[in-house]
Amino acid sequence: MYTNISTDHGIATVNSWLDDIKDQLPENFPLEPLKIALETVMRNNVFEFGNTRYLQLMGTAMGTSSACMYATIYYAMHEIKTLLPNFQPNLLFLRRYIDDIFGIWVPTDSSITWASFKHSLNNFGILRWDISELTYSLDYLDIEITITDGRIITKTFQKEMNLYQYLPPHSAHPPSMLRGMIYSLMKSYYHQNTLHADYKATVIRLYQHLLARGWRKDTLKKYILDSNTKLHTVPSAGHQDGTSLTGNPTHKPSTRDMLFFHLPYHPNDIPRRRIQQLYQQHCHEAFTSIGINSLTVAFSRHKNLREHLTQARLHQAPGREAHIFYIPHDQTHGVP
Repeated sequence: MYTNISTDHGIATVNSWLDDIKDQLPENFPLEPLKIALETVMRNNVFEFGNTRYLQLMGTAMGTSSACMYATIYYAMHEIKTLLPNFQPNLLFLRRYIDDIFGIWVPTDSSITWASFKHSLNNFGILRWDISELTYSLDYLDIEITITDGRIITKTFQKEMNLYQYLPPHSAHPPSMLRGMIYSLMKSYYHQNTLHADYKATVIRLYQHLLARGWRKDTLKKYILDSNTKLHTVPSAGHQDGTSLTGNPTHKPSTRDMLFFHLPYHPNDIPRRRIQQLYQQHCHEAFTSIGINSLTVAFSRHKNLREHLTQARLHQAPGREAHIFYIPHDQTHGVP
């Protein structure tokens, strides 16, 4: 979707939306500077190909953090002003994640048809959507959604060509990495699967894939069972009054009161617990006196072999450099 946005049309559309919602923004919100900054970014996206630099005239500046939000807002104006008002009776549900749309269409006796909705969906700028036909079951992102007997059933969707390239045990990562990875994946599966049997089957596949990567059975069993117990325990979620279900405050300490110690991880280096012990023995009192109450040891990873060995560069044969490639033949002085 990004590369099909006209720069002028996109900027005008996003600026129009910002003007529409300015009454909902906080007082003294710097709206005009934001619009100027956004337009500056979108009109000055320069990228390099070979030995040539280009100014992007069509599409979103992909290298910026604002690209995704910019593109999403651009098409949202069409949804808000056209799709939802005109097709509200038929759209029981409509959600979009960047350029993936999911909706529930209910046929009615009115003149509104599925064909007219598809036409309106593509009748905006130069965007064109690949639209699937109406169905009772589909795969949307990483979820399989099915309507059965008037009930919506969801389950985890995994592509057949998925290689499941989880980190192997000989990779130089902290031991907590595996525990955290298993819990985060199982948490996703827990919320994605309506039926417990589907959740269980997905977790078993996770175990089998990790086993194939070389992890020990007993380690995997412990982490999976611990994660499952944690997921099925009532969480102590915070209330709006800032207390947990037990009545204890859930406010986390400010990062200004914490000391972060960053270092690359290696399995043969000094362990985290030893660093904490040394901190308590030699540094705790001094840092406490200036308001630092805790130390967090934050590991980062070293560059892997792929990052060292596959730094891709465009090969430019003599006489066929990038700056020549798109020059008309009569301006290349005989170079084809």
